[in-house]
Amino acid sequence: MIADPDMLQRQAVAHAQAGNHGAAEAAFRQAVALAPGQGRLWSNRGVAARLAGDAARQAASLARAARLAPGDVDLAADAAAALVAADRPAEAARAYDDLLVRVPGHPAARFNLALLRRAAGQLAEAADLLAPLGFREARLQLAAVERQRGRLAAAAAAYRSLIAADAGDADGWAGLGSVLAMGGDDGARPALAKALALLPDAAPWWADLGHLDRAGRPGRAAASYARALALRPGHAIVAHHLAALSGSAVDHAPAGYAAGLFDAYAERFDAELVGKLGYRVPEEIAALVAGLGTGLDVADLGCGTGLCAAGLKPHARSLTGVDLSAAMLAQARRLDVYDRLVQADLVSFLAQHDAAFDLAVAGDVFVYVGALEAVFAGLGRAVRPGGHAAFSVEHDEGSGVALRPSGRFAHGAAHVEAAAAAAGFRQVERRDVVLRQDHGQPIRGRLYLYIKNSD
Repeated sequence: MIADPDMLQRQAVAHAQAGNHGAAEAAFRQAVALAPGQGRLWSNRGVAARLAGDAARQAASLARAARLAPGDVDLAADAAAALVAADRPAEAARAYDDLLVRVPGHPAARFNLALLRRAAGQLAEAADLLAPLGFREARLQLAAVERQRGRLAAAAAAYRSLIAADAGDADGWAGLGSVLAMGGDDGARPALAKALALLPDAAPWWADLGHLDRAGRPGRAAASYARALALRPGHAIVAHHLAALSGSAVDHAPAGYAAGLFDAYAERFDAELVGKLGYRVPEEIAALVAGLGTGLDVADLGCGTGLCAAGLKPHARSLTGVDLSAAMLAQARRLDVYDRLVQADLVSFLAQHDAAFDLAVAGDVFVYVGALEAVFAGLGRAVRPGGHAAFSVEHDEGSGVALRPSGRFAHGAAHVEAAAAAAGFRQVERRDVVLRQDHGQPIRGRLYLYIKNSD
């Protein structure tokens, strides 16, 4: 039996490099039993654990190494990174915080802690950590964080810093074009064109160009969407937008459409929709249900950031919010109003809640659903007899479901009434309203209140 820890360590490293991970760990165990205070040994054991795919052992080994060599800041950074790999973000964040107390400018610690802060929704803290860092990935992350925060000028500045450093940075040009488009800046189109000149096979950027042209240049938008679809065949969301522009008969949004849209939009949703577009649905819904009393079990379907919650809470014994978008639910959670928040598709959620609610509300949700038969079948199951369903739609003068160039669905009265009646609902009230503004034009809709027939 070998009794030399250095020789055992060399043997363990050789085993690890050869992929013989069991033998490597056995040799390391013998070595640390002989020399438990040797920091380099624990560090090498952590590297071997990483090669073996054992994140837990890697984190434990590197933590031990860092304690034995408290002055080694790079080892401390490695130990914190191992905690990230082991899916222990809170401990990793504390480790990075401790390291930055010792070395405030440590670039890897600042960058990696910023990623953890961003993942936790702490966007201002993430931006502060990233701001002093000059390397490319940090600039990209800063731009993305500022974009999430709705600070479009700051995001544009971060993208411009990338372009200043390298005029051939296609990601910088594409990001700049995207945030300029959000702010209605005429510089968006040339920036996206520059990005596509540098990287013409980037399907997402062609889609961004399509989004930019959709309202004012539908022919150009359709061509851009078609190019994106040719580069990425089967992309359901791009196909949806192309169908909307071409007037195709489509009665359902593709899977993932709403979730993808709102995950990207969550941080700036309230400011954009309420502040800029004059969104009125939450107030109109609150007025519609004002006479329904209190002590109700309420479902806020497609709750988003929780804009309807204030008008529903006075009626609620319990208030459940449901949405497909995890990012929107994270915003709703900050309100501390909901008793429960659930990430789920509406139809599957309703199917699992027999006679669970006295009131189900869907404010500005059905525009992303399309045909309403399946949703109303679910409402018929989930709403108790004598309970109510309240919702808004973009109104269409026809009798069915119409896909508009915006990618949203409008509903004719006959379609709404037939779907509701088939599920056992009777109309109580209908109101014509202006839902919001879009490119300076009012979007007209209807609010409906239905009651579930008693058995």
